[in-house]
Amino acid sequence: MSAPPWQATHAVTLPRARGLIADQWPALATAPLVPFGQGWDNDAFLLDDRYVVRFPRRALAVPLMALEARVLPWLATQTGLPIPAPVFVGRPGRGFPAPWAAYLRLPGRTADRVALAPAARRALAEPLGGWLRRLHGVDPAAAAAHGVPGDTLGRADADRRLALAEARLDALAAAHPARIARYRAGLASAYAALRPEDRHGSATPRLVHGDLYVRHLLLDGGAPSGLIDFGDVHLGDPALDLAIGWLLLPPSAHPAFHSAYGGVDPHAWARARFRAVHHTVAVWQYALAVDDGPLGRAAADGLDRVCPALG
Repeated sequence: MSAPPWQATHAVTLPRARGLIADQWPALATAPLVPFGQGWDNDAFLLDDRYVVRFPRRALAVPLMALEARVLPWLATQTGLPIPAPVFVGRPGRGFPAPWAAYLRLPGRTADRVALAPAARRALAEPLGGWLRRLHGVDPAAAAAHGVPGDTLGRADADRRLALAEARLDALAAAHPARIARYRAGLASAYAALRPEDRHGSATPRLVHGDLYVRHLLLDGGAPSGLIDFGDVHLGDPALDLAIGWLLLPPSAHPAFHSAYGGVDPHAWARARFRAVHHTVAVWQYALAVDDGPLGRAAADGLDRVCPALG
């Protein structure tokens, strides 16, 4: 059996992180440093309660961090959104083979760690739609000139993503038969709703976050306070980001979300639904594998919201 895609090839321990910071950022060598989180791509530490320091866990994540360092300082000026541009970029050292970076900590907690009542979810519709309108409104030509790539990973390739999601559901079927039956039906329904010409994404690429879900959205006092982890930023299908509307919002809030965005084409909304299902299946599988209860519950809640109940 092959290793899971989130398995670290060069994870960073607290002592190694402290040593790298002391060597290269001596002004903060003695500042408090504590673990702050772990994901598919990065190990994160909180430094001096002001900076989030991220170290790539996998070789595949190294160019993603380099992309952030290149693009985010410019992107923050284009959107006015709370985006954490790097304030320090470190070099490999102490046996750690990759560059790393520190970002100013934004207020709030990731959305998977926040309990949201129905009214609070409805209240997110307008700010989320407005934020995505500003992000997707960035001039694609200017983005390309600043190093934003196209979609080189087939993120909007529905046929490929369908096969990957089906394999993940198969792997989880024995332990979660009832949920898997529901999610499998939702995945099939979302795929069937796509026109053949929509199975490879939008014909008009825009600048997108590329990996927007509950772990990459910060909330503070129930309101959006930041977008983080832009390693997947690219010129691609806006439906990848619009999927957050399916996952977080009740159906009654969809019109407000669409209106704040400036209108959502029904075919883009269908692509967003398919993205919401297949991507969240991967998130749920990861959360179960690493025993991340809050993320697992948020992923299952999102899938339950998007996938129709069987009956």
